[in-house]
Amino acid sequence: MTKNTFTPELLEQHFTKNEWKKGTRLFQAKGVKTCALDGEVIRGVVSSERSNQSSYLTRLVFEGKYSDIASYCDCYVGRDCKHGSALAQCFIHEHFDQKSAASPERVVDKWLSHFQAQPSRYQPNNQQKSLLYFLKPNSYNEDDYFNLDIKSSRPKNNGGWSKTLGSEYSASSLINSAYANNDDVAVLTELMRTNQYGDTIKYFDLFERIIKTNRCFWHTNYNLNQAITLGEPLEAQWQWLALDNNLH
Repeated sequence: MTKNTFTPELLEQHFTKNEWKKGTRLFQAKGVKTCALDGEVIRGVVSSERSNQSSYLTRLVFEGKYSDIASYCDCYVGRDCKHGSALAQCFIHEHFDQKSAASPERVVDKWLSHFQAQPSRYQPNNQQKSLLYFLKPNSYNEDDYFNLDIKSSRPKNNGGWSKTLGSEYSASSLINSAYANNDDVAVLTELMRTNQYGDTIKYFDLFERIIKTNRCFWHTNYNLNQAITLGEPLEAQWQWLALDNNLH
């Protein structure tokens, strides 16, 4: 079956002018409940004009041998009735524009209209908190990778962060928290992917991503007014620039 087997011209010329007019009235009154293309058959459920509680099963069948259609309905008329006409007009409305040209844009727009605006699926951050990242050495082996400790805090009006810190435990649950922004989601996702258990920072790109949040500090002797930053490359290596005087 070709894309345009059922054309507006073919559908309209099948019905008498009187039945087409009555079908228009029924279609405009939203009498067509369903309309679906099933191979070479348009199937639908069309309401009775006499009673909103009653409806009829209606179908339009393409007859390729004669390049024509047949219209069937389980109303008392049975064939070529106003219900078939209404179904035909519903199909034209959904699949063709006013110039009788195929309009896939109409289908796409209808599909897109079901999406919700992105912010509506996130929890509101009523507490105005943010995640803070704290680097800490392995207490059993100082030469091992750094571990990551995650807490939460509120920003201060004059800069920096409140020293009243909230403890955060599970990286997976933090992804769904109200105060995890896109940078946090990227960090937490990478942290989980590179660690089956624990919070070890094994890769430099993850370490760099954490630093670039501008919310990363040392686990001890930290200054919440000044986050850790990365300096410019020196002798082919990244050099650490810690703004806490206790680290020098």
